[in-house]
Order: sequence, then structure tokens, then C-alpha cells
Amino acid sequence: MSDERLREKQESSDRHKVQRVIAWADHVRTTPDEEWSREQNVLIDAMQYDE
Repeated sequence: MSDERLREKQESSDRHKVQRVIAWADHVRTTPDEEWSREQNVLIDAMQYDE
């Protein structure tokens, strides 16, 4: 693969990452605290395991 093609591939990947961060930031700004609390509890429950 040429250097130019590798650079284009990296730039495309970087743009995709930026779009994901922007989408996440929008979700954070628009999600009420109560919903965040529920989401966090679901995550915590999912990470715990039976001993």
C-alpha cells in the first residue's frame, strides 16, 4: 500500500473517531441525570459476579 493510501486510511479512521466522540458528547449533554443513574446501575450490576 502506498504512503498516500495509508495516510488516507488513517485520516478516515480519525474522522470516524471524532464523529463518535461528538455523538457521545451530544448523548451526555441531552441525557437527564436520572437516566444516567439507571444506566450506571445497570453497568455496575453487569460487572458484579456471584461468588
